[in-house]
Amino acid sequence: MDFFSLFLTQDLIKYIIEQSNLYSIQQKLKIKPMDESELRKLIEFLFYGSVVQLPSKCDYWREQSRQLIISDNISRNRIEELLRMLHFSNNTVAGDKCDKVQPLIDFFNQRSKLLLKPEEFVTIDEHMVGFRSKTAPSSLKQYTPNKPSKHDFKLWSNSGVSGYVYHIEIYSGSKKNSVKSTSSFDNASLKLKTRSAYATSKIDRQLLKRSEDRKAVGLLGLVVLDLAKDSPRGTKFFVDNYFGSVALIRKMTTLGYGITCTLRTNDKQCIVVVWKDTKRVLIGSNQNGINPVGYFKRWNKDQKKKVDVPAPET
Repeated sequence: MDFFSLFLTQDLIKYIIEQSNLYSIQQKLKIKPMDESELRKLIEFLFYGSVVQLPSKCDYWREQSRQLIISDNISRNRIEELLRMLHFSNNTVAGDKCDKVQPLIDFFNQRSKLLLKPEEFVTIDEHMVGFRSKTAPSSLKQYTPNKPSKHDFKLWSNSGVSGYVYHIEIYSGSKKNSVKSTSSFDNASLKLKTRSAYATSKIDRQLLKRSEDRKAVGLLGLVVLDLAKDSPRGTKFFVDNYFGSVALIRKMTTLGYGITCTLRTNDKQCIVVVWKDTKRVLIGSNQNGINPVGYFKRWNKDQKKKVDVPAPET
Protein backbone atom coordinates (compact mmCIF):
# COMPACT_ATOMS: atom_id res chain seq x y z
CA MET A 1 0.00 0.00 0.00
CA ASP A 2 2.93 2.34 0.62
CA PHE A 3 4.05 1.88 -2.98
CA PHE A 4 0.49 2.24 -4.30
CA SER A 5 0.12 5.52 -2.38
CA LEU A 6 2.98 6.98 -4.46
CA PHE A 7 0.65 6.74 -7.47
CA LEU A 8 -2.57 7.72 -5.66
CA THR A 9 -1.64 11.39 -5.37
CA GLN A 10 -3.88 14.25 -4.29
CA ASP A 11 -4.04 15.42 -7.90
CA LEU A 12 -5.35 12.03 -9.02
CA ILE A 13 -7.83 11.81 -6.14
CA LYS A 14 -9.14 15.29 -6.95
CA TYR A 15 -9.44 14.42 -10.63
CA ILE A 16 -11.38 11.18 -10.01
CA ILE A 17 -13.77 12.92 -7.61
CA GLU A 18 -14.41 15.76 -10.08
CA GLN A 19 -15.06 13.40 -13.00
CA SER A 20 -17.25 11.06 -10.92
CA ASN A 21 -19.42 13.87 -9.60
CA LEU A 22 -19.63 15.41 -13.07
CA TYR A 23 -20.77 12.07 -14.49
CA SER A 24 -23.40 11.76 -11.75
CA ILE A 25 -24.78 15.19 -12.68
CA GLN A 26 -24.71 14.45 -16.41
CA GLN A 27 -26.60 11.19 -15.89
CA LYS A 28 -29.00 12.76 -13.35
CA LEU A 29 -28.30 9.94 -10.91
CA LYS A 30 -29.59 11.83 -7.86
CA ILE A 31 -26.74 10.46 -5.77
CA LYS A 32 -24.89 12.23 -2.97
CA PRO A 33 -21.60 13.64 -4.33
CA MET A 34 -18.44 11.64 -3.75
CA ASP A 35 -15.80 13.01 -1.38
CA GLU A 36 -12.19 12.03 -0.71
CA SER A 37 -12.95 9.92 2.35
CA GLU A 38 -15.50 7.84 0.44
CA LEU A 39 -13.23 7.40 -2.57
CA ARG A 40 -10.50 6.04 -0.30
CA LYS A 41 -13.00 3.67 1.33
CA LEU A 42 -14.09 2.47 -2.11
CA ILE A 43 -10.47 1.78 -3.08
CA GLU A 44 -9.93 -0.05 0.22
CA PHE A 45 -13.02 -2.16 -0.47
CA LEU A 46 -11.76 -3.08 -3.94
CA PHE A 47 -8.33 -4.01 -2.57
CA TYR A 48 -9.81 -6.06 0.26
CA GLY A 49 -12.25 -7.78 -2.10
CA SER A 50 -9.39 -8.85 -4.36
CA VAL A 51 -7.77 -10.69 -1.42
CA VAL A 52 -10.81 -11.88 0.55
CA GLN A 53 -13.03 -13.03 -2.29
CA LEU A 54 -16.71 -13.72 -1.64
CA PRO A 55 -19.36 -14.81 -4.19
CA SER A 56 -20.99 -11.36 -4.36
CA LYS A 57 -20.49 -7.83 -3.07
CA CYS A 58 -23.50 -8.20 -0.77
CA ASP A 59 -21.75 -10.99 1.16
CA TYR A 60 -19.36 -8.51 2.79
CA TRP A 61 -22.37 -7.12 4.71
CA ARG A 62 -24.43 -10.32 5.20
CA GLU A 63 -24.68 -11.59 8.78
CA GLN A 64 -23.19 -15.02 7.98
CA SER A 65 -20.17 -13.69 6.08
CA ARG A 66 -19.86 -10.11 7.32
CA GLN A 67 -16.44 -8.49 7.03
CA LEU A 68 -16.31 -5.95 9.86
CA ILE A 69 -13.41 -4.04 8.34
CA ILE A 70 -15.79 -3.20 5.48
CA SER A 71 -19.27 -3.18 7.01
CA ASP A 72 -18.25 -0.97 9.97
CA ASN A 73 -16.83 1.70 7.66
CA ILE A 74 -19.27 2.04 4.78
CA SER A 75 -22.71 0.74 3.84
CA ARG A 76 -23.41 -1.64 1.01
CA ASN A 77 -25.77 0.84 -0.66
CA ARG A 78 -23.14 3.57 -0.62
CA ILE A 79 -20.55 1.26 -2.18
CA GLU A 80 -23.04 0.49 -4.95
CA GLU A 81 -23.64 4.20 -5.50
CA LEU A 82 -19.93 4.99 -5.62
CA LEU A 83 -19.29 2.22 -8.13
CA ARG A 84 -22.18 3.48 -10.23
CA MET A 85 -20.80 7.02 -10.41
CA LEU A 86 -17.07 6.19 -10.57
CA HIS A 87 -15.70 7.84 -13.70
CA PHE A 88 -12.35 8.95 -15.11
CA SER A 89 -13.17 11.19 -18.07
CA ASN A 90 -15.66 13.73 -19.33
CA ASN A 91 -18.26 12.09 -21.57
CA THR A 92 -18.96 15.36 -23.38
CA VAL A 93 -15.40 15.58 -24.77
CA ALA A 94 -15.00 13.68 -28.03
CA GLY A 95 -12.11 11.25 -28.13
CA ASP A 96 -11.04 7.75 -29.06
CA LYS A 97 -12.16 4.34 -27.78
CA CYS A 98 -9.87 4.37 -24.74
CA ASP A 99 -10.88 7.77 -23.40
CA LYS A 100 -12.76 6.42 -20.39
CA VAL A 101 -9.54 5.05 -18.87
CA GLN A 102 -6.82 6.87 -20.81
CA PRO A 103 -6.31 9.60 -18.16
CA LEU A 104 -5.44 6.91 -15.58
CA ILE A 105 -3.02 5.24 -17.98
CA ASP A 106 -1.37 8.57 -18.81
CA PHE A 107 -1.06 9.36 -15.12
CA PHE A 108 0.46 5.94 -14.35
CA ASN A 109 3.01 6.29 -17.14
CA GLN A 110 4.01 9.80 -16.02
CA ARG A 111 4.38 8.75 -12.38
CA SER A 112 6.43 5.71 -13.38
CA LYS A 113 8.91 8.02 -15.13
CA LEU A 114 9.22 10.12 -11.98
CA LEU A 115 9.38 7.29 -9.43
CA LEU A 116 11.15 4.36 -11.08
CA LYS A 117 14.81 4.23 -12.04
CA PRO A 118 15.34 2.91 -15.59
CA GLU A 119 16.79 -0.60 -15.73
CA GLU A 120 19.36 -1.95 -18.15
CA PHE A 121 17.37 -5.06 -19.08
CA VAL A 122 13.76 -4.58 -20.18
CA THR A 123 11.11 -6.81 -21.71
CA ILE A 124 8.24 -5.70 -23.95
CA ASP A 125 5.25 -8.00 -24.12
CA GLU A 126 1.49 -8.26 -24.43
CA HIS A 127 -0.89 -8.92 -21.55
CA MET A 128 -4.54 -9.95 -21.64
CA VAL A 129 -6.92 -8.41 -19.09
CA GLY A 130 -10.28 -10.07 -18.54
CA PHE A 131 -13.40 -7.88 -18.60
CA ARG A 132 -16.96 -9.20 -18.26
CA SER A 133 -18.99 -6.02 -18.61
CA LYS A 134 -20.69 -5.19 -21.90
CA THR A 135 -20.20 -1.43 -21.53
CA ALA A 136 -16.79 -1.25 -23.23
CA PRO A 137 -16.57 -0.89 -27.04
CA SER A 138 -16.52 -4.36 -28.58
CA SER A 139 -13.68 -3.28 -30.86
CA LEU A 140 -11.40 -3.00 -27.82
CA LYS A 141 -11.82 -6.67 -26.95
CA GLN A 142 -9.53 -9.19 -28.60
CA TYR A 143 -10.48 -12.78 -29.35
CA THR A 144 -7.81 -15.10 -27.93
CA PRO A 145 -8.88 -18.75 -28.38
CA ASN A 146 -5.86 -20.13 -26.48
CA LYS A 147 -6.62 -18.14 -23.31
CA PRO A 148 -8.97 -19.12 -20.43
CA SER A 149 -11.03 -15.98 -21.08
CA LYS A 150 -11.66 -15.72 -24.82
CA HIS A 151 -12.54 -12.03 -25.09
CA ASP A 152 -10.11 -9.76 -23.25
CA PHE A 153 -8.42 -6.38 -23.43
CA LYS A 154 -4.89 -6.41 -24.78
CA LEU A 155 -2.20 -4.31 -23.15
CA TRP A 156 1.33 -3.59 -24.32
CA SER A 157 3.81 -3.23 -21.46
CA ASN A 158 7.42 -2.27 -20.83
CA SER A 159 8.79 -4.04 -17.73
CA GLY A 160 12.16 -4.36 -16.00
CA VAL A 161 13.76 -7.47 -14.48
CA SER A 162 12.69 -6.13 -11.08
CA GLY A 163 9.09 -6.83 -12.09
CA TYR A 164 8.07 -3.19 -12.17
CA VAL A 165 6.03 -1.99 -15.14
CA TYR A 166 7.29 1.28 -16.61
CA HIS A 167 4.75 1.95 -19.33
CA ILE A 168 1.47 0.47 -20.55
CA GLU A 169 -0.76 1.11 -23.53
CA ILE A 170 -4.16 -0.33 -24.44
CA TYR A 171 -4.41 -1.92 -27.86
CA SER A 172 -7.41 -0.31 -29.53
CA GLY A 173 -7.11 -1.75 -33.02
CA SER A 174 -4.55 -1.28 -35.77
CA LYS A 175 -4.12 2.39 -36.59
CA LYS A 176 -2.07 3.08 -39.63
CA ASN A 177 -0.42 6.37 -38.68
CA SER A 178 -2.06 7.53 -35.47
CA VAL A 179 -0.49 10.19 -33.25
CA LYS A 180 -1.71 10.20 -29.68
CA SER A 181 -3.82 13.29 -29.10
CA THR A 182 -6.11 12.39 -26.22
CA SER A 183 -6.11 14.53 -23.10
CA SER A 184 -3.51 13.39 -20.58
CA PHE A 185 -1.84 14.35 -17.33
CA ASP A 186 1.23 16.53 -17.75
CA ASN A 187 4.03 15.71 -15.28
CA ALA A 188 1.56 13.75 -13.13
CA SER A 189 -0.59 16.80 -12.39
CA LEU A 190 -4.07 17.90 -13.43
CA LYS A 191 -2.72 20.13 -16.17
CA LEU A 192 -4.08 18.57 -19.36
CA LYS A 193 -2.35 18.42 -22.71
CA THR A 194 -4.55 18.67 -25.79
CA ARG A 195 -3.93 18.59 -29.50
CA SER A 196 -4.22 22.39 -29.66
CA ALA A 197 -0.89 22.59 -27.82
CA TYR A 198 0.91 21.03 -30.76
CA ALA A 199 1.87 22.90 -33.91
CA THR A 200 0.41 21.42 -37.08
CA SER A 201 3.89 21.03 -38.53
CA LYS A 202 4.97 18.94 -35.53
CA ILE A 203 2.00 16.61 -35.96
CA ASP A 204 2.81 16.29 -39.66
CA ARG A 205 6.40 15.35 -38.83
CA GLN A 206 5.20 12.79 -36.29
CA LEU A 207 2.82 11.25 -38.82
CA LEU A 208 5.55 11.07 -41.45
CA LYS A 209 8.03 9.48 -39.05
CA ARG A 210 5.49 6.90 -37.85
CA SER A 211 4.60 6.08 -41.44
CA GLU A 212 8.27 5.50 -42.24
CA ASP A 213 8.81 3.41 -39.09
CA ARG A 214 5.72 1.34 -39.84
CA LYS A 215 6.99 0.56 -43.33
CA ALA A 216 10.37 -0.43 -41.89
CA VAL A 217 9.35 -2.62 -38.93
CA GLY A 218 5.59 -3.22 -39.28
CA LEU A 219 2.81 -2.46 -36.80
CA LEU A 220 4.10 -4.77 -34.07
CA GLY A 221 7.61 -3.44 -34.45
CA LEU A 222 6.14 0.03 -34.08
CA VAL A 223 4.78 -1.04 -30.67
CA VAL A 224 8.33 -1.83 -29.55
CA LEU A 225 9.63 1.53 -30.83
CA ASP A 226 6.83 3.39 -29.02
CA LEU A 227 7.49 1.64 -25.70
CA ALA A 228 11.26 2.00 -26.02
CA LYS A 229 11.41 5.68 -26.97
CA ASP A 230 11.72 7.02 -23.39
CA SER A 231 14.41 4.52 -22.36
CA PRO A 232 18.05 5.67 -22.23
CA ARG A 233 20.43 4.61 -24.99
CA GLY A 234 22.11 1.34 -24.17
CA THR A 235 18.98 -0.26 -22.71
CA LYS A 236 18.76 -3.94 -23.66
CA PHE A 237 15.32 -5.14 -24.73
CA PHE A 238 13.95 -8.67 -24.96
CA VAL A 239 10.87 -9.56 -27.04
CA ASP A 240 9.36 -12.74 -28.47
CA ASN A 241 8.62 -13.57 -32.10
CA TYR A 242 5.26 -11.80 -31.85
CA PHE A 243 7.24 -8.55 -32.20
CA GLY A 244 10.67 -9.70 -33.32
CA SER A 245 12.06 -9.27 -36.81
CA VAL A 246 15.41 -8.66 -38.47
CA ALA A 247 14.17 -5.20 -39.50
CA LEU A 248 13.41 -4.38 -35.86
CA ILE A 249 16.90 -5.47 -34.81
CA ARG A 250 18.40 -3.14 -37.42
CA LYS A 251 16.17 -0.24 -36.37
CA MET A 252 16.93 -0.68 -32.66
CA THR A 253 20.64 -0.78 -33.48
CA THR A 254 20.44 2.62 -35.19
CA LEU A 255 18.62 4.01 -32.12
CA GLY A 256 21.37 2.82 -29.78
CA TYR A 257 19.40 0.01 -28.13
CA GLY A 258 20.29 -3.64 -27.70
CA ILE A 259 17.59 -6.18 -28.54
CA THR A 260 17.24 -9.94 -28.36
CA CYS A 261 14.21 -11.64 -29.86
CA THR A 262 13.00 -14.99 -31.06
CA LEU A 263 12.55 -15.01 -34.83
CA ARG A 264 10.40 -16.77 -37.36
CA THR A 265 12.84 -16.27 -40.24
CA ASN A 266 16.62 -16.19 -40.73
CA ASP A 267 18.85 -13.40 -42.00
CA LYS A 268 22.64 -13.35 -42.53
CA GLN A 269 22.96 -9.69 -41.51
CA CYS A 270 22.29 -10.32 -37.82
CA ILE A 271 23.46 -12.84 -35.21
CA VAL A 272 21.10 -15.81 -35.41
CA VAL A 273 21.34 -18.79 -33.06
CA VAL A 274 19.27 -21.96 -33.33
CA TRP A 275 19.17 -24.93 -30.99
CA LYS A 276 17.00 -27.92 -30.23
CA ASP A 277 15.15 -27.54 -26.95
CA THR A 278 11.80 -29.26 -26.41
CA LYS A 279 11.28 -27.83 -29.88
CA ARG A 280 13.43 -25.90 -32.35
CA VAL A 281 14.28 -22.40 -31.05
CA LEU A 282 15.52 -19.61 -33.32
CA ILE A 283 16.87 -16.37 -31.79
CA GLY A 284 18.21 -13.23 -33.43
CA SER A 285 20.28 -10.59 -31.66
CA ASN A 286 22.58 -7.65 -32.22
CA GLN A 287 24.18 -8.14 -28.80
CA ASN A 288 24.41 -11.88 -27.98
CA GLY A 289 25.95 -14.83 -29.84
CA ILE A 290 26.22 -18.58 -29.26
CA ASN A 291 28.82 -18.26 -26.48
CA PRO A 292 28.93 -18.93 -23.63
CA VAL A 293 27.22 -22.30 -23.98
CA GLY A 294 25.38 -23.81 -21.04
CA TYR A 295 23.53 -27.07 -20.47
CA PHE A 296 19.92 -27.34 -19.39
CA LYS A 297 17.82 -30.31 -18.34
CA ARG A 298 15.00 -31.16 -20.74
CA TRP A 299 12.68 -34.16 -20.96
CA ASN A 300 13.49 -36.60 -23.75
CA LYS A 301 10.44 -38.55 -24.86
CA ASP A 302 12.48 -41.26 -26.57
CA GLN A 303 14.82 -41.90 -23.63
CA LYS A 304 12.02 -41.19 -21.12
CA LYS A 305 14.30 -39.15 -18.89
CA LYS A 306 15.78 -35.67 -18.58
CA VAL A 307 18.92 -35.09 -20.65
CA ASP A 308 21.41 -32.23 -21.00
CA VAL A 309 20.63 -29.87 -23.87
CA PRO A 310 23.31 -27.37 -24.99
CA ALA A 311 22.09 -23.80 -25.48
CA PRO A 312 23.43 -20.24 -25.16
CA GLU A 313 23.44 -19.20 -21.49
CA THR A 314 21.99 -15.79 -22.40
